[in-house]
Amino acid sequence: MRSEFEVALASRVEPLKVRFAHIVWMLFPSKKLDAVHSFATTEYTTAWHLLYALNVLSKPEHKRFLFHQLVEEYHHADLFLRYANQNRRIVKPFDHGKLKRLYDSDEIWKLIVFAHNGESRAVERFNALV
Repeated sequence: MRSEFEVALASRVEPLKVRFAHIVWMLFPSKKLDAVHSFATTEYTTAWHLLYALNVLSKPEHKRFLFHQLVEEYHHADLFLRYANQNRRIVKPFDHGKLKRLYDSDEIWKLIVFAHNGESRAVERFNALV
């Protein structure tokens, strides 16, 4: 959990990061595509974790919920990746080699917390950037 100071500092620093990103993107358009690709990678990674989590769950309603989340994450990853790759000369694929599980089968709650917090931060940052 972040302290009040960290939250206050982040609220002042984040707008500066966004302005800086826009300047960099104007000067170097490929950097914008790299950022979009990074969003795609984040979405894909979450979907990958959700896919493996399906094997751990036993209740069909939990599996159904997780499956819908998984499909949504893959869809977002696909949208971001298609946008990034349609605007570059060389297609940049995902780096599948860096993926490793974040939880053991009895710690699936860690995945849910990771996905929820990551999604919230990603939406916040993406909305600030566009």
